[in-house]
Amino acid sequence: MDPIKYFTFSMIIFILGIWGILLNRRNKEKNEIVFFFEVTGATFFSLGLFCLIDFMAPHVSYCAGRSAFTPSPSPAQSPGEEPAVPEEAPPMPQQVVLISDAERRRELFDRSLIHHFFRPDRTLRESINVVELQFSIERRVEAALVADGFDPASILANRHRIRGVLFYPFWDLLTERTYRAYVTQIESNGTRESLPYRRVVRAVQNYDLFL
Repeated sequence: MDPIKYFTFSMIIFILGIWGILLNRRNKEKNEIVFFFEVTGATFFSLGLFCLIDFMAPHVSYCAGRSAFTPSPSPAQSPGEEPAVPEEAPPMPQQVVLISDAERRRELFDRSLIHHFFRPDRTLRESINVVELQFSIERRVEAALVADGFDPASILANRHRIRGVLFYPFWDLLTERTYRAYVTQIESNGTRESLPYRRVVRAVQNYDLFL
């Protein structure tokens, strides 16, 4: 569907949902008509919110023209100063592509949507940040699993179970700060030394996850 038409459709549904909910609140008597507006309003509100976020999620990360993890340019080197020798980082497993980036983001977002819906204190920006962090973690953990000999087809088939171990260890979304700490662990110590990767390996060893 054309993006403009899709966005317009989403806004109409979203506004209808708000209208239905407000109409129900203004009427103090509970009757069949009010119940109809209550159910219809909540349905339209949920559907409109989903469509709006689904429309905006793939585009917001590209508005700034760079990723949140793009390193800042290094300061200019002073004349006569010897270049600093960076510390050797742990080798990163070569990333593999099991599904497209767009499909991966969509699946991650769809799963997190229900958790964000019941957390009105979380903004749309925070929701998108969480999905982007999950996206980065999952790509690197998958690459390490493949490099360690796990079957890529099995990883792909069990990706939803792996996400449960990685991102929902307590049956709910972790905080954005926690996911960001995972990314820092991976970048500093290597994927295999990070908590997310060790959590997946432990699940395999305990037969909670079959790869």
